[in-house]
Amino acid sequence: MKKQEPSMDSVHLEIRYGHGQLYFDRCGSCLNDIEMICDGWLTSTADPRMGVIHCADKQLSVSFNNHLFAFHSQNSFKTEYKIIAKEAAKIWKIIQANLGIDEILRVGCRIYFLIATTSIDESEKRLEKAEFNIVLPKYLTESDYRIKNRVSTVILSRGDIEYRISLEGVIRHEAISPNNLIKEDPRFLSSKQNAVRMAQLRQLAEYKANPMFAVSMDIDCVLIKPKDVSVEDFMTSQADIIKKDFMPILEKI
Repeated sequence: MKKQEPSMDSVHLEIRYGHGQLYFDRCGSCLNDIEMICDGWLTSTADPRMGVIHCADKQLSVSFNNHLFAFHSQNSFKTEYKIIAKEAAKIWKIIQANLGIDEILRVGCRIYFLIATTSIDESEKRLEKAEFNIVLPKYLTESDYRIKNRVSTVILSRGDIEYRISLEGVIRHEAISPNNLIKEDPRFLSSKQNAVRMAQLRQLAEYKANPMFAVSMDIDCVLIKPKDVSVEDFMTSQADIIKKDFMPILEKI
């Protein structure tokens, strides 16, 4: 498979806070306000342990309780990132106001990217050539040890923010399988077979965004005890940093 632009697989925002005990009184108020103010959001669960609400159209979900707010976006290639960030900020603002949260202990934005491959072997061959990599000590290679699967992880820090970067090959069983992707020469296909081929070509385009086999890079951007944080600004600024500083690692594979 030819190299292509990375696809954004999922986005996760997590905010941990202190003094969220009003959750036990106002979980219902949070959920009602979200349903009234935010289009497409519907409550899934509400109990003393967790409140959960979903936006099915955009494949977004939020879970929250007295100490944690977690926002998730699945199949994020289908939705513009700015819209994802705006939705996260809008929901957080409602919950923060209802629970009277004025102290944030930790905020993290984690984004997963994929480069589609046709097999785990292809993923490993690409990872072997990556700039961000694992090198075995000489005594292990001299003893005939070889790397079978690579998982490269590092935590970097710059200013107040920590970046956890992980690179590995993945098998995504919920995704499109490459087994039926087009292989036949179109010159030797009948008109009906060619119609099937065109459908398979459309599936190939989908496979690049939602592959079963891929090289995955996930980057977790973490800010500890911020005095003040705008969720939307934090998410968009970190996405810009990821695009500039870290995406070349994946794009060169």
